[in-house]
Amino acid sequence: MAFFYHDTYRKLLYLFFLILTFSANATETNDGLVTVVLDPATKQPIPNVSIYNFERGFSTATNEFGEANIHSLYLEDTITFSFIGYETVRITFSELLAKSGRVFMEEGLFLQEFTVKGATRVSDHISNIPAQVDILSAKDIALINPQTSADALLNTGNVFIQKSQMGGGSPVIRGFEANKVLIVVDGVRMNNAIYRNGHLQNAVTIDNNMLDRIEVVYGPSAVIYGSDALGGVMSFTTKRPRLALGDDETNFEGNAFLRYNTANQERTAHLDFNIGGRKWAALSSASASSFRDLKTGRNNRDEYIDYGRRFFYVDRINDQDSVVKNNNSLVQIGTAYSQVDLLQKFLFQPNKYLNFTANIQYSTSTDVPRYDQLADAEVSIVDGVRKESFRFAEWHYGPQNRFMSSITSEYKPDDNRFFSSMNTVAAYQKIDEDRITRRFGRDNRSYQEEDVHVFSLNVDFAKDIKSTFSSAKQDKRFLYGLEVNYNRVNSSAFSENIITNQRANDIITRYPDGGNDMTMMAAYMSYRQKIRNRFNVTAGIRYSYAMLQSQFVDTTRIQLPYTEIASNLGALTGSISLVWDVGQNWFINTSASTAFRSPNIDDFGKIRAKGEFVTVPNPDLSSEYALNGEMTITKKFEKGKRNHSISATGFYTYLFDAIVRDVTTLNGSDSLLYDGDYYTTQWNTNAGTAYIYGVSGNVKLELSEYWHLKSSVNYIKGQNIFDNSPLAHIPPLYGQTTLTYNRKRFQFKFLTRYNGWKNAADFDFAGTDNLEQATVDGSPSWMIFNLYTNFQIDENLFISVSVENLLDTHYRPFSSGVSAPGRSATVSLRTTF
Repeated sequence: MAFFYHDTYRKLLYLFFLILTFSANATETNDGLVTVVLDPATKQPIPNVSIYNFERGFSTATNEFGEANIHSLYLEDTITFSFIGYETVRITFSELLAKSGRVFMEEGLFLQEFTVKGATRVSDHISNIPAQVDILSAKDIALINPQTSADALLNTGNVFIQKSQMGGGSPVIRGFEANKVLIVVDGVRMNNAIYRNGHLQNAVTIDNNMLDRIEVVYGPSAVIYGSDALGGVMSFTTKRPRLALGDDETNFEGNAFLRYNTANQERTAHLDFNIGGRKWAALSSASASSFRDLKTGRNNRDEYIDYGRRFFYVDRINDQDSVVKNNNSLVQIGTAYSQVDLLQKFLFQPNKYLNFTANIQYSTSTDVPRYDQLADAEVSIVDGVRKESFRFAEWHYGPQNRFMSSITSEYKPDDNRFFSSMNTVAAYQKIDEDRITRRFGRDNRSYQEEDVHVFSLNVDFAKDIKSTFSSAKQDKRFLYGLEVNYNRVNSSAFSENIITNQRANDIITRYPDGGNDMTMMAAYMSYRQKIRNRFNVTAGIRYSYAMLQSQFVDTTRIQLPYTEIASNLGALTGSISLVWDVGQNWFINTSASTAFRSPNIDDFGKIRAKGEFVTVPNPDLSSEYALNGEMTITKKFEKGKRNHSISATGFYTYLFDAIVRDVTTLNGSDSLLYDGDYYTTQWNTNAGTAYIYGVSGNVKLELSEYWHLKSSVNYIKGQNIFDNSPLAHIPPLYGQTTLTYNRKRFQFKFLTRYNGWKNAADFDFAGTDNLEQATVDGSPSWMIFNLYTNFQIDENLFISVSVENLLDTHYRPFSSGVSAPGRSATVSLRTTF
């Protein structure tokens, strides 16, 4: 109530001031006003907004906090606020004073976040980026109501998602997956020394309810990011604290919502609030989700009528493992889990040149069942009765814990010889990755526990150079930086008798048990020059050096001819690109680059059984490399106020010294006793040469003032050259089409997503593509239809309703071990305060 009176009193003072000012002198100039430009839907500041009054020769732009200083204008002067993707605002200075310096810019049709950071780690205009980039804004994410950040990525239309369990989602970009694509959160690399080659489910530990944006950069980004960025980079940016606005000394605001989904009876609750002062701000957030077993679609192909059905499952009855009939074969028993995500940020801005952000994130979960392993069974028909013999009674990941803390500083001096901006990120991460398994009918439960500690430091500089030659207008930017990343991995293992609770150290650790250390250091530089407003030429180079050391202590269960793994590897990568404005709204982006991936502890030292094979360590690995070329051709159409675009991207990547699995012997034997069974031994080796090529098409059409259409389609082909076999991780033809209706208080989206066939003959020979989880003929094609709506009831209350998989189609995305949700409804109620 006190705040209400204070705010009303302040507005009356402004009104009184205006009356006196107009009465005394209608042409008196002002001494300056700090203006904040905001998006009314997200309440987030809008950077890089052009602000001008040409009559007075005044122009400026908002900084990254949406702030700008308005000065040297008369009260009756009209000020224009303009930014691509938003409706232009024109307001007099007197009206601006009455609004306490706040300006709200409504989103226009086909909004694009034209300032991107994921491509270069420094803010830049998207027109300067030669790579293909997709962006999901906070508003996009809120409309589609994804359950996880992995599900959010699907809505780019160009990222494919594989799932081995409901509590997961492994992104595939241009046929690269897991440790060959890079995940970055708030400028911090998530990829660590045990990211594996198969499928990775770590994206779900990012709280999608606190995302401000997702940027996906397609293709190698080794110059900026180094190892692992062969297929692309996924940059997740969480919301940042906000300072007090206008003349307010402090402000308090927040968001909350509840969400329910019928497919897995999801119950999610979220709360975040921001307290901001003139120089400091704090943002706090908590999300809690509970998911029950997932129900899949009813309508299956006639020839695969039992595909994806869960007829039986394992339960523990009277201290015995028992096979129990499932009352509803559409319910995938063994998928349920819960998750909690916490975030705390502090922002301190001592002046307009410098700010610091402290960032703490924590994600934890219950045990997450590995559904594909729990459903793995031999099926037999005896006297017309179906019987299933399961391999595992238990298989789950222990609580998925991710802790991250970082300190970020951003410094932008007015005039510095060496840089225009300096960004520094120092971070610490701790990741727990535990696997708990028990074979059917056995009383001993196996535990493999991995603790990963990651320390990292990134320092990035940008120097913008403006040409003084008016006849040859050129813009230049020089980027350079340093990176240090240290990983410590501790691996332990034991068994526990579930009857007697007696423990024994009789389990082989997944990684060397004496400790594992990996350090990566790198320096890079990149130079871009704009020539005559038609060409942007960028060239860059990076040198990376990786040191790794692992120790084996207990050699009683596996006899190795060595007790230590040591590696020191360096890599030099480079890129050159051209962005060409051909004219008549034609644009061509082309680039050539080299990329690499330094083998990590998972590559060197993992001991793991899958199928008929057990992987054993190989101390003699070296880096794998890629040569990449790509071109994007874009045509833009302008008809009145409507804008359309169509683009096509083609790429080709050649891999050499690729790390592949190959059969080997250990101490003269081609088999190894592991967890009570004998397996054929194999290891990772640099034996591979391969190629991947593909095309991606994207269309955007403004059909009217409120309707717009977007469509994308992707085709990828990959082949191992060394043995003429299909390359793993290559999804079938896939894409999506969306039709969106957007008004201020109501949004509607119709989406169709589709996948082509992946024939069994096109699955990889090593088993990474999980042919056993598909039909005998491979992965069938499918198409689904979704509807999303969002309605603003009043200024602070929103309701969202969506229906996904309208036809209740059963489908299982390529390489996945769990079927997708059937027909389901999602309802969420959101409020701001």
